[in-house]
Amino acid sequence: MPRSATALTAEWLTAVLCRDVPGAAVTELEVLGGSAGTSSRNSLRIRYNAAGRRAWEHHLLARYLRRLGEEGITNPPGFDQAWLRNCQQPFHVLIAALATIGAGRLQASVQPRDCMLRCLERIATFINDHDSLHSIT
Repeated sequence: MPRSATALTAEWLTAVLCRDVPGAAVTELEVLGGSAGTSSRNSLRIRYNAAGRRAWEHHLLARYLRRLGEEGITNPPGFDQAWLRNCQQPFHVLIAALATIGAGRLQASVQPRDCMLRCLERIATFINDHDSLHSIT
């Protein structure tokens, strides 16, 4: 166990957080702000490879679906149907992002360009990770 947040490594976090997920790995680690008193507390920004991201998403979606039933939703979608919809959804976001990036003189520039480019990068990563093009055929 590392003695401080600054001593953490992506390799150590991979061993701890990804041990039950074949192929999953922490690819980046950033120690963010924190505070110290009788103990130290820091926030971490962790990035996973595609296998790691997919594993967390499956776990989270299963939890959401279970909670829908616990909250009285009588016919929540099954996991496979919900996962298919999850894989299909980024195209709406992609179209909205492309329409508001301000690339052409007739196009609105709604958000700062660097923010929109980062958004497009994340959308493209999602589409690639989830093989989303195959989900709409």
